[in-house]
Amino acid sequence: MKSKRKGALAAYRDATLFKVIYGWGLRRTETSKLDVVDFGRNPKARQFGRYGTLNVRYGKAKKGQPPRRRNVLSVMDWAVEAVADYVENVRPRFGFSDHPTIPRWEQLAATSAMATTLLLLLDSRGWGGVWFGGPHPDVPQVRKHLGIGDGEQLLGYLYVGTPVPGQTPRPRSAADIRSKLSWLDDTAP
Repeated sequence: MKSKRKGALAAYRDATLFKVIYGWGLRRTETSKLDVVDFGRNPKARQFGRYGTLNVRYGKAKKGQPPRRRNVLSVMDWAVEAVADYVENVRPRFGFSDHPTIPRWEQLAATSAMATTLLLLLDSRGWGGVWFGGPHPDVPQVRKHLGIGDGEQLLGYLYVGTPVPGQTPRPRSAADIRSKLSWLDDTAP
């Protein structure tokens, strides 16, 4: 898009939105609540890359109920191409090149909380689990093998297995966390 005409970026954005509406079969309200983070990969349609599915967070609700979520699979290659072109070439001109709805620190915090919750759930069901992170998950060979895109990051691996039968867990001493807490008033225990 080489034109410097007033309104050219907005017109391109609007044309892309019409393609999204038609390409994924969306309603007006569903479209108005979309963001780039709503697109995701579809392992059955790798040709669409990071635009293989669209997570509609505010789908049509039944009477008296909250909006329904749904995932729409990408089918129209021209719609995926239009969105990819917009996100990579046009959206940065609006000043939103790397501005997701959810800040990066919050995405990482939510991922950590989800991994911890999953480990607790596994333990409650009699499974063993461990999370390994560090520098190794994000090496180029692993990224290529798993199909991790440039704008994505692999944080770690969650290993799941069964505990050794008859083996009791190691006794663990309770940690004294008082030195790691600070209080806002004088009501500390």
